[in-house]
Amino acid sequence: MSLVDKLNYFNLDKVIGYYIAASSNPKLLKTKRFIISSDLEKLSEFEVSYNEDSIKKVFENVGMGRKIRILPEFFKILDEENAGMLTKLLDSLRNILSLMYIADRYVEEKSCIEISLEGFQFHKQQINETSEGIESSSYYNIYLWVYENNNIVDKLGLVRNILSYNSPFEFKGIDKSVYNTIISNYKLYLRKNVEKYLEAKDKVVQNSLEMSTSLTQVLDQFVEEFKKIVFFLSTFFMTAFIMIAIAGGKLRGFANGDLLILSCGVIVLSFIYFIFAISSFNSKKKKLEGEYEDFKKGYEDIFDKHDIKNIFSEDKIFNRNIKYSKKIRKRIAGFSTIILIVLIGVIFLIRRTSSTEIVRENEVVPKIEEEKQISKVSVEMNVLFGKLNNFLPQDKLTIDEIKEVQSLLNTILKDTNLAIDGKIGPQSETAIKRYERDNNLEITGKATFALYERLKGEK
Repeated sequence: MSLVDKLNYFNLDKVIGYYIAASSNPKLLKTKRFIISSDLEKLSEFEVSYNEDSIKKVFENVGMGRKIRILPEFFKILDEENAGMLTKLLDSLRNILSLMYIADRYVEEKSCIEISLEGFQFHKQQINETSEGIESSSYYNIYLWVYENNNIVDKLGLVRNILSYNSPFEFKGIDKSVYNTIISNYKLYLRKNVEKYLEAKDKVVQNSLEMSTSLTQVLDQFVEEFKKIVFFLSTFFMTAFIMIAIAGGKLRGFANGDLLILSCGVIVLSFIYFIFAISSFNSKKKKLEGEYEDFKKGYEDIFDKHDIKNIFSEDKIFNRNIKYSKKIRKRIAGFSTIILIVLIGVIFLIRRTSSTEIVRENEVVPKIEEEKQISKVSVEMNVLFGKLNNFLPQDKLTIDEIKEVQSLLNTILKDTNLAIDGKIGPQSETAIKRYERDNNLEITGKATFALYERLKGEK
């Protein structure tokens, strides 16, 4: 049976268990993958165990013509008694598989496996389990060390370089000393890698601080722009209020539209400027975030994702600064909204107050003119009443006296659209009495009464 046939025989798709009839010498050979025993109880208790993740790791790091779902540890003897030559066969298969899985590539041939290994030098050879010293080589220990824990790629690169200097297909020469050399060189590699790690860490910290400083400067610029807006609005409205105070506290400037339009224009321009400041801040912040991501990607060729995450402290510092800047921006936006609402409310209140003042002035001016006219009429009416009271109570007034009274009444009452043409009628009498009542005046005296009676009786 060729090497390829033997490997295929132990494929994972098979469950292997052999019973050997009891004899004077009980037999037992047990691995993770199969069991040979003369004890039926042990056969019944046996369970196949393997790690699927280990197989995936091999497939990800080694080139192969056809995937062989077998691991070297399947041939590691866990328990044996009187196994004889089988132990040597299993050790040989284990070491061959180990070499296959730390080489660059392997391909199945008719009866053997062709393995390629490239480090500082390139090696390629067809092998089988009959190669000298194969069962005692340290390939299995090297394989276990490579695939345990992390940094598999780094370990494989180091192993291939060292093996390429040590004739990898001379199994007898790949002993414990080669294994120790690999471990020592890896420690040296780690030490140098640690130096690079620390150097990169320092550089990352320095650049992170610089980016944090840049972000802080962008935030400070945004805050300063906001302060300018607040100062401008405060100065404008304080100046407007001072001018109003100097003008006697009157707010008519808002009602005529000039100051109102100017105030609205100032608020609109300030709002546009604030929107521009926010947009500028967001653009600069986004630019810094992009630069930070590009800076991280620059280390992907040097470190793996886990190392990059540790070096950059999972972006905690940068994300904390970004979160803080967003918090400040949100507060300023909220405060600006409050200022805008307050200013609009103040303008609306001033507008309403100034409009009320104008309405009152429009009402007061006619009333003042009316009071002046009433005062004039009152004076003239009092003169008339004085003259009327000078008339003696007679049964009949002379024509001249009547004409004099008529003339006086027409002169006094012409502003109320009343005219006395020869006699006092009900309309004229009612208007005169209403005038007396509204102005708290009263025509008294016998002459007045006689006048009314006389005029009413005139034809």
